[in-house]
Amino acid sequence: MPGKLSPTETNSRASASFDVARRIKLVCCIGVSREEHFARPFLRHFIHHYLGLGIRPEDFLITLHAPQRGEDIAWAEDYLARYAIGIASYLIKEYDCHDFYERDFQLMTTCADDDWIVLVDFDELVEFPESLPHFVEKLEAADFNVVGGHFVDRFAEHYHLAEIKEGPSIWDQFPIQTEFTKDVVGGFTCKICLFRNYLQVNLGHHAVVGTRGPKSRFSHHNLKVHHFKWDSTLTPKLLKRRAQFEADPKRYHWHAEPGRILERINDGRIEFRGT
Repeated sequence: MPGKLSPTETNSRASASFDVARRIKLVCCIGVSREEHFARPFLRHFIHHYLGLGIRPEDFLITLHAPQRGEDIAWAEDYLARYAIGIASYLIKEYDCHDFYERDFQLMTTCADDDWIVLVDFDELVEFPESLPHFVEKLEAADFNVVGGHFVDRFAEHYHLAEIKEGPSIWDQFPIQTEFTKDVVGGFTCKICLFRNYLQVNLGHHAVVGTRGPKSRFSHHNLKVHHFKWDSTLTPKLLKRRAQFEADPKRYHWHAEPGRILERINDGRIEFRGT
């Protein structure tokens, strides 16, 4: 039968896909404290999304953050264990995004230079065109080593800052796609979505800033990084961040962003484009 693979060819392809899969690492620092208004139901959506892309549970390099050890850390450990996902490290101190990124970069030093890194913030779900092992096989065949993308801000109907629910599809809960971060907040929206570990990315993973090996060679893709920041926990988070950032504007050069967003929040919804 034309096009049909022999058992040897099938096994060879499966072996190749397995070899690629074990070289893909997800790196993320997750703040799980209720003091920081962690949205517990989103953890399920995060896990299912990246497992569904073909990242193995043992290749989730997760840091759990909280101001102190306690019930929040224990809950997250137990929840992740249901999916056979272990904890790579802990960050027990007050929140500072610089510490988050520093810990992520430390974990990346435990990976091989040729590993592929998916480095994300917890509220980011990257949309890939196919399973990651198959996608990476094509990138390697074309000699690409980095894939870029851009923020797509996800809102609930009528731009309400809705509570995230565990059961319904996250895509159905937040169906509106906008570029609020770019158009209103004036924030950086370019993202580095997938890269070889010998490349170095900056704070916020918006750009490649160095290499320990070959120079960056971007694929033609411009992936969507779906940004699920815009939920019922947003206002208290922003109030904390504004106070923290404005107290040290040199350290947090984006210190004005929380205020710009807070100005747009009215009666539990975002005022955007005449909504």
